[in-house]
Amino acid sequence: MRILIDLDSIVVDLLNPWLTAYNADYDDNLTVKDIKTWDTHKFCKPECGKKMYDYLKRPGFFAGLKPLPGAVEAVKQLAALHQVYIVTAAPDGAATEKVHWVGQYLPFLNAEKQTVVCFDKFIIDADLLIDDSPKNLEQWTTRHPTGMAFGIRYPYNESLDSWRIFLADSFDD
Repeated sequence: MRILIDLDSIVVDLLNPWLTAYNADYDDNLTVKDIKTWDTHKFCKPECGKKMYDYLKRPGFFAGLKPLPGAVEAVKQLAALHQVYIVTAAPDGAATEKVHWVGQYLPFLNAEKQTVVCFDKFIIDADLLIDDSPKNLEQWTTRHPTGMAFGIRYPYNESLDSWRIFLADSFDD
């Protein structure tokens, strides 16, 4: 079985460090629970707005992120039984950091061969997609009618309603 696994907010704790940086700079107290749609900037102070995404472009930002609890072991178990690829979108300059992150935290994968940097994940054929983005989950299952999709339930994706998309209730702020 070929499995595609997103990195951010599936394997990597992206949201908490991202919101911590924003909160420190804008004297805010935004939490993951406050973000009800994929458009994170809509929940920020107006003076920040879309500048929220600039944090993701900062050199070293992704390199400093840590795995979500249990994620490394889960990927390792899947990789022992199936063909696993990390499929991740990367803003300007972050692709190299993400490949290095995979090499550091998922050494049982060949980081250079099993990390695919791609914004349109639906173009990649597989049996299963594990992702948190509502758009990615919906587009991928539409394009791959025999495939299944899994994700971690977050406030921004819990409105997904498809019998082929399963969201695990392991979200913890």
